[in-house]
Amino acid sequence: MVAEIAGGPQALDQISLRLVSLPPPPAGPSPFDSRAEDLSRCSSIRESLPGGGSRTWTAIKHPIVNTGGEAGYAVVYMLPDGTGIRHIQVGARKGTLCVETETKTLSDAAVLQAARGLAATINKVMARVGS
Repeated sequence: MVAEIAGGPQALDQISLRLVSLPPPPAGPSPFDSRAEDLSRCSSIRESLPGGGSRTWTAIKHPIVNTGGEAGYAVVYMLPDGTGIRHIQVGARKGTLCVETETKTLSDAAVLQAARGLAATINKVMARVGS
């Protein structure tokens, strides 16, 4: 099951939220856990775009937040579009439930507060939905 709140382009004061209920994983780590581990330790990310292009995420940071999940990540990056917008993504998995959130800010000073707010959102969702 995938649930995503659709809308127009994300504004700076909005949160994007994705919920995914995964099937029980085969032997080995779940795809979410592998992605979370990769995002938690990376120093650069090259994103493949539809149509064959790519772009590199820059100024990558890993804020420390508590999602209460069995696996999780928090990553902040900027795109090479010259806007100076910081993209903040926080995700966690508990059991078969994965929750990923993201928002944007223009200020380095607001990044940690935004990441903590996203983690709090994840914790509330997991508490309500269970695992």
